[in-house]
Amino acid sequence: MGNVDDQITSSRAAWRFDSQVAGTFDQHVRRSVPMYHEVQEQVRDLSDWFIERGSSVYDIGCASGMTLSMLARVHKGKDITWVGIDEAEPMLAAAREKLADVENVQLICDSIPARSQLILNASLVMSLYTLQFVRQKDRPEFIRQVYTGLQPGGAFILVEKVLGADARVDGIFVELYHAFKRQREFSADEVVEKALSLRGILVPDTVAENEARLHGAGFRTVDTFFRWCNWVGWLAIK
Repeated sequence: MGNVDDQITSSRAAWRFDSQVAGTFDQHVRRSVPMYHEVQEQVRDLSDWFIERGSSVYDIGCASGMTLSMLARVHKGKDITWVGIDEAEPMLAAAREKLADVENVQLICDSIPARSQLILNASLVMSLYTLQFVRQKDRPEFIRQVYTGLQPGGAFILVEKVLGADARVDGIFVELYHAFKRQREFSADEVVEKALSLRGILVPDTVAENEARLHGAGFRTVDTFFRWCNWVGWLAIK
């Protein structure tokens, strides 16, 4: 068991979104994910082009509900059904608290890809830093569920950690990411412990693999809206 920051501990290859993580998730993710706040702002701005009155908006892997809460404030009064799906009940408990004052919210504890919850009447679906935690063999089904549930012209916003195009590039990106974390006052030991805790749990794909999956599901337009080394955001339109 080692410290991954000053409030979270985890064992080797055993990272979980448990109550310990849920209690400090917002602070931890802002410190550990490059340009997290800026990506949230970009998602907010992109949503203006796609969220339709009377439709549903899904956040798959909604975590503490930060993104849903932000969009619900921006699009208040549009009769939107806000749906958050997450596998971790402690994260959903944090989301329920954050979204307590928002109307038409459904927060669902389900596997990803979902086995009981279909995506329906969606003008926008988001998956921010989630697909990387889904088993690779299940990722095509995840994308197919999203595509099927979107309205024509609807959008899927996908943000992921990725592998570099080759070993040399990936090594450069990893080193820059570790430097980023050290600049944000993670100790060298905490950086190593976090990487060890995610072994076999966070499994990234390359940009090409992610984009092939999106095109394979049927998305007619796929483009990047964000990149920081090995962190990428895509906008896919049905």
